Amino acid sequence: MPTAYTQSFDSPFQGFHEITADAAKLRSVEGRDALLRGVVLDGVTVEHATAIDVPQAARALVELDGGTVVVAGGAGQRAWAYLGIDPARSDLVLRVAFPVLVANALSAIGGASNVISAEPCARGEIAMRRASLMVQPLEEEPAPVWHLPASPAALLAALAALLLAFEAWTFRKGWAE
Repeated sequence: MPTAYTQSFDSPFQGFHEITADAAKLRSVEGRDALLRGVVLDGVTVEHATAIDVPQAARALVELDGGTVVVAGGAGQRAWAYLGIDPARSDLVLRVAFPVLVANALSAIGGASNVISAEPCARGEIAMRRASLMVQPLEEEPAPVWHLPASPAALLAALAALLLAFEAWTFRKGWAE
């Protein structure tokens, strides 16, 4: 539970309150923030989360119907981030969004001086599309320009027969002694 952990250090946030599944519908996501770059949370299922009151000078990044569950603030060595979604009672950790979110948080909190971030892809490029939109007819392959008249096994058998005939001929001539 986040409350016990956050009390062990000087916490910049307070006002914890529990959110159950009925109030855990995704309301808004601040997609332009570096912490959420490349993170798509559409359709995420959350059964339990702990929301906080957003402190002054902090950025509310993800809001559910019951409150704000992803918040970031501070700068440099005093940077911090809060993720209040319970990983055991959510499918967030099963999504690609979770490792991207963790990597972004580590980069931002670590105080990387030279952070290069890629531009996020459009949602349509990374979201699952209907199968009917993705099916395209296959193009016919052009006929090969040169092909063997027989199978490779038949060619090997013919070559072996030719070599045996040559060996028999050299033996009769007396050259193979």
